[in-house]
This record gives sequence, C-alpha cells and structure tokens, in this order.
Amino acid sequence: MQKGQNVVIVEDLISTGNSSLMAVDALRAAGANIKGMAAIFTYGFDIATENFEKANVDLFTLSNYQNLLNLAVAKKYISEEEEQTLREWNVSPSTWGVEV
Repeated sequence: MQKGQNVVIVEDLISTGNSSLMAVDALRAAGANIKGMAAIFTYGFDIATENFEKANVDLFTLSNYQNLLNLAVAKKYISEEEEQTLREWNVSPSTWGVEV
C-alpha cells in the first residue's frame, strides 16, 4: 500500500464494529485514505452505529439481522414466538435473559 491510497475495507460480520475499526485505525496509521467499509452482514446493534460514526467511517452491508428474521418468518423457519424472542435478544444481547 502506498501512503494516501484510497481503501475500502471488506468485512464478513459486524457486531459491535470494534475489531473492524481496529483495521481502520491500522490502515489510517499507515497513511491510507479510508473510503468506507463493506460487510456481508450486520446485527444492527446501536453500539456499532455509534462506533462507526465516532470513527467517521461509512458502513454498507449486504444484509442484516432484520432481513434475516423477516425471511425466517416468511419461510416459516421460526414461529412467531421464536421471532419475538430473537427480536428481544437483538435489542440488548449482553443483558438479554439476565434476571434482575
């Protein structure tokens, strides 16, 4: 890579974005001009959105958790009850199912 070179990073999965953004930091430190990141899938967590905004990196994904659930329901792979559980998990996976 040459200093000042334009770079688009390709990633498979975005959860919080932390590991992906470490690559951005390393490339920026090497002089790359980060044009954005493309990923196959994202869970759509709010923390990822915040992390990418803070890092000033545009993120584009091919699919996401919402689309996956919609397709699973449409194809009858999951029940309505399972869908509800999966949507609840997606709101806060780190605290989901934790009894207070």
